[in-house]
Amino acid sequence: MGPTGTPLFTVPFTSPTRSGIHYFAVGLNWAPVNQQRDWSKPTWALGVEGRFGVGDPLHACDATGGGTPRCPDPAGTGAQRTPGMSRAMYSLDARTVISRRFGYVEPYTGIDALFEFPRSDSDFGTTNARGVLVSTPPIVGTFTIGLEVIPWERREQFQRLVFDVRVQGIYNSPGREYSELFDALGSTTAPTLRNPNPGGWMPDPANPTGGSVADPNSQKVYFTGITDQAGYGAFAAQASVTWMAGEYVKFNLGGGVRVNQAHVITAADPCNPNVTSDITTSGPCRTIGTPPQATGVPDPNYRAVLDTPGRRFSVDNTVIGQLMLSGTVMF
Repeated sequence: MGPTGTPLFTVPFTSPTRSGIHYFAVGLNWAPVNQQRDWSKPTWALGVEGRFGVGDPLHACDATGGGTPRCPDPAGTGAQRTPGMSRAMYSLDARTVISRRFGYVEPYTGIDALFEFPRSDSDFGTTNARGVLVSTPPIVGTFTIGLEVIPWERREQFQRLVFDVRVQGIYNSPGREYSELFDALGSTTAPTLRNPNPGGWMPDPANPTGGSVADPNSQKVYFTGITDQAGYGAFAAQASVTWMAGEYVKFNLGGGVRVNQAHVITAADPCNPNVTSDITTSGPCRTIGTPPQATGVPDPNYRAVLDTPGRRFSVDNTVIGQLMLSGTVMF
């Protein structure tokens, strides 16, 4: 409930069903040192992958009650949007792995970093106001330790059977994100979220020596359902079996479990202290005293009904099961 008693969303709430192609990826792996070429050296691989988001960007929608999902335009034009299905990101995934084979076993360890950059047509790109403190998705870092067991192999025919087990530690940095409440909050009718925030402040004509008011000519910042998320850790364990049928064909079957730690999903700060400002353009970001001092400028993504301590939403520990089945033809 909002402070005036207006519900932010109803329970139970149903998000729309989404399906389609998320992204197209192009990558390259290179091993400057390879144990198969030189048995006195380990295998060290470097990899980079570019991901290009395709499809319509995600839009917050309410599908409660069935029928056509209600996907309101945040600007309040009355227009309805499509639910979309893509995170609409351009991403860069960089990784390195080092391994060493000892007879039938090959232990390995590696690190991975994923950087995402929103497309201009996504709701990430609708806010360019001066005081925005966080504007990009989290950076995801992964540390992996694993072991491959090769009980059977015919090297001259490029055939082998491989069992793989691995554990991973994952860190999601603070950032803007489509959270678990993206649809519920983004499709709300509550005025506390539907009314836009000002993108800038100006001297108060009634108090030109120290007051400030919202600049009516600045960008209006509408709430889209995307929120500032606190950083959190995750842990994962996986096991799989791979059958290499030939030099260019392989099949993989596996499963795993991932545990995401509890974390806050509405964590925007009211002020951006990194942007210098004088007292006449600082809005409410000021000290109490005589004379008051500016402490920054307001973050237009801040919503008191969501981001004030005591009103923030958080996600409990989440357990995710995974099942993987793939066939690969290399050429």
